[in-house]
Amino acid sequence: MNLLIVSNGYGEDQIACNLIRAIKDCYEKTAIDAMPLVGDGQEYRNLGIIPVVKNIKLPSGGFVRNVFDFMKDLRGGLLKQILRHITFVKNSNKEYSVTICVGDVYCLAAGSFFNRSVKYFLPTAKSDSFMKHGWLEKKIIKRLAKKTFPRDQGTSDTLVKAGISSIYLGNPVMDALFTANDKLDDFIKDTVIGILPGSREEAYNNIDYIVSLISYFEQQTDMKSLNVKYILGKSKQINSRKIESIAEKHNWFIVKEGSRTYLENPVLPNKILITEDFTSVLKVSSIIIGQAGTANEQAVYSGVPVICFEGHGPQSTRQRFLEQKRLLGDLLFFIEDNSPEHISEVILDNLKRDFVKHPENSGITGRSSDKIIREIFKDIY
Repeated sequence: MNLLIVSNGYGEDQIACNLIRAIKDCYEKTAIDAMPLVGDGQEYRNLGIIPVVKNIKLPSGGFVRNVFDFMKDLRGGLLKQILRHITFVKNSNKEYSVTICVGDVYCLAAGSFFNRSVKYFLPTAKSDSFMKHGWLEKKIIKRLAKKTFPRDQGTSDTLVKAGISSIYLGNPVMDALFTANDKLDDFIKDTVIGILPGSREEAYNNIDYIVSLISYFEQQTDMKSLNVKYILGKSKQINSRKIESIAEKHNWFIVKEGSRTYLENPVLPNKILITEDFTSVLKVSSIIIGQAGTANEQAVYSGVPVICFEGHGPQSTRQRFLEQKRLLGDLLFFIEDNSPEHISEVILDNLKRDFVKHPENSGITGRSSDKIIREIFKDIY
């Protein structure tokens, strides 16, 4: 059987890859192609799957929330990119038996143009908790998707009431977050501030501000007394040389110690570890400064409190974080005043509190993806 996976965002690429791992574990003879609608599909490439379409790098990074973002993307080649996606799906409409769409309703529509295969939909971008599907979106889902797998039970119940075949089998955003490695276990007993700047272009400006924040933290008596350590979780999409250039403006410089890479300021006591081992960052962090989307959710669902504030792009706006707050609850703290003084006060206050991990999220092992894939293949066969 030939299967096409369409995804609409970096977090969605990760979820799609969790589905692919589940397919390979149980249905290894399935041929899988991937069409990310945003970015270069690095997550797929890590699994040895080359995306079927090469994308243009758009200013918004695929996260369009207003007309200004949309106009920037239009000037950046959005229409040309959309036509590439439609052309591929149209030309290959007889090649696939099944299409799985991971993302928003646009993703479902993009994977359905001239596509006669059976479509399954994971609507990761919306939830009744913070942004409900509109009536038109529901009609599109009902028309195009054979079955839908929302991220929570409440959203699934709403879709069922609208006549949509929907079932909640867990939130695959948490799959594959369990880590048994000990790469950062020497930080376990430390007070660690994890840093998640995001994976889109805006991450560079977020890093710029966060490095300046840490310079401020390192000069505060209260922070010094806690001997706080810092770990920056770098997405694979983020260029290390750009981080180095940004850090140098604040008198931080790249240093290597064995297999590890740090940012070091010659007049400040603590370094910033840079790592792509995201799950280990969650494992050892006492608190996280999070300017991300999916990564913020994964941190909170893992029981780690997240501090966020308005950043420098469409995914780190005030509106976006207030939506996350409605979704994620008391472990996400949005700070209206993003001055270094106020942020340090909030961090110190939270470092003194005892947080209890969500019991339903302990020991996450990837069961949601397995369940979803079994449900899809049960339908097929």
